[in-house]
Amino acid sequence: MLKAARFITCLVVLSTLVSAARAVTLEQIISHENAALSPALGRLSIGRDGMVYIHHQRGATNDGYLLRLKPDGSEKTGTLIQYAAHGVAANARGEYVVGESHFAHTAEIFDKNFARLAAVTDFNGTQYTSPQHVEVGASNDFYASDTTAGNIRRFTSTGKNV
Repeated sequence: MLKAARFITCLVVLSTLVSAARAVTLEQIISHENAALSPALGRLSIGRDGMVYIHHQRGATNDGYLLRLKPDGSEKTGTLIQYAAHGVAANARGEYVVGESHFAHTAEIFDKNFARLAAVTDFNGTQYTSPQHVEVGASNDFYASDTTAGNIRRFTSTGKNV
């Protein structure tokens, strides 16, 4: 009988605690990365260098942002990128291209330390949409869609058309 009384007392205490708890609404996700990074806007890609690339267009600031990290979450580094960045692709050497549309209509190429190597600037920019998509091939050359001109461009990390 004593065990039953203790059990009922525990249930009463537990139900009192549960009914006293208030609902909490999460109103904002606070990133512990650079303030310019907007995680909710992020687009994910995996580079041929084995790194994870998360980028987004204009977010909390007027710039876009690129975060690069290992698949286990280590070695995180990042940088601001052009505000209308539509894609990021990295080759096996860690060189990466950012497809920049709107007024830029450029594919900008950077080394693994975020230093600018070259830019391909002759995309058809009459509708502010090119390049919309960038990729990297097995040869480490980059590809970008020139949607207004209706073609795919291939170029090296030095910006030379192939």
